[in-house]
Formats: sequence, C-alpha cells, structure tokens
Amino acid sequence: MPASRRPPLSPERILRAAIKLADRQGLEALSMRKLATTLKVEAMSLYNHVASKDELLDGMVDEIIGEITLPGRGGDWKSAMRARAVSALAVMTAHPWAPMLVVSRITVGPNRLRFIDATLGTLREAGFSWEETDRAWNTIDNYVYGFAL
Repeated sequence: MPASRRPPLSPERILRAAIKLADRQGLEALSMRKLATTLKVEAMSLYNHVASKDELLDGMVDEIIGEITLPGRGGDWKSAMRARAVSALAVMTAHPWAPMLVVSRITVGPNRLRFIDATLGTLREAGFSWEETDRAWNTIDNYVYGFAL
C-alpha cells in the first residue's frame, strides 16, 4: 500500500500492532524491526512515537490492563472483585504472553492507574483497612496471574 494510503503512525497504532504480533508469535518474537515490517514502515520511524522498546512494552501492558473490567463501586464488593478477577483471567488467557510482562513492569500508565484506583476504592469502600486492601489486591492478582501462567 502506498505511504499516502496507509494510516499515519501513532502510538496507539503501534501498540495495537505490537500486541497483535505478540499474540501471534509470542513476546520473544517482538522486535522493533519486526514491528516496523508489520506496519510497513522503517524501524527508525517507530522511535518518533515510542522512545524505546521498554516504552513499547510498558504501553502494551497498559493497553492490556485497559481491557480488564474495572470493579464497580458502591455495590457488592465480592461480586465486583470476582468479576474483575474473571475478566483479568480472560484477558491474560487471550494474551498468553501478558501475565509475565504485567508482573515484571513497574511503570504505571493511565489504564493501570484507573485499574488500581478502582480496585483500591472498591476494597476501601467495603471497609478494608489499607493493610487488608493491599493483601486482598495482591492475593487476587497473584492468583489470577499465576493461574494464567
């Protein structure tokens, strides 16, 4: 496809392509060069939108976390947290490379921040102390991500 007919590069387009590539071939197969080939651009043009492969991986994690249903607040916290866990497992199963990447990245993007905020808010509104909230959140996530692995 001629360059004039291709959609312009954007961080979102690059992230979607990277996720699709990792879904098809695994995270080990993901390289900036292979991603550029998939997008039919030169590898260096990717760096106008993502500064590094680390930034790409952080963005992929944030996109994946954005697919998980946030727990609803103000209702039954057990049902909300169960729905969150079921959704997280479904997302991690759809992207088998994601669990290890999610647990290994420390950068918190906007989707992950919303996810954390909704989770903490649901547990705190249910009457959990900060210590109990931390334990509950980590226990649920460790179980889900471990099961997905």
